[in-house]
Amino acid sequence: MAARRHAGSSSGPTSANLSMKLLVEVDRRGTPRRVVYAEAGKDVVDFLLTFLTLPIGTVVKLLRRNSMPMVGCVGNLTGGFVRAGVTYEVMDDLEIAPRSNVDFITNLNRYGIRDIGCLQRKTVRVGDTEGLQILRASLKSKTVLTDVFLRTNTPSPSPRALTAG
Repeated sequence: MAARRHAGSSSGPTSANLSMKLLVEVDRRGTPRRVVYAEAGKDVVDFLLTFLTLPIGTVVKLLRRNSMPMVGCVGNLTGGFVRAGVTYEVMDDLEIAPRSNVDFITNLNRYGIRDIGCLQRKTVRVGDTEGLQILRASLKSKTVLTDVFLRTNTPSPSPRALTAG
């Protein structure tokens, strides 16, 4: 998956230059405890949702490589999954929704956060390695963003770990 473009982008950013802004809860010493949520643009959300289409994406790629015409609705995936110009909240469990101030307050209550002084912003890179870590963590955890971006004892997968042929 070396710097592959996300679904539907022939000129968009590669996964190597994507980023998200994390809102991190820290303890009194400033040690990160968990990711409350991440702010992400269309490019990052499309990159994350591309994992849901890996098998069909391979078929589409093979058909295009052999100059076969796209029929049916599968071609609709090429424009991405969400609207541009909108900022999205990506929750720790990868629940995705358009960002809103009301939801922000609701999420603080949901996590039991009473003191906003315990929150810090952190910008993280989302490349192929991080994408594979997110995919792996999503198969075994409900705290995916915390596991990938705050816990450093998670082994990094090889970027070739999921590529076929």
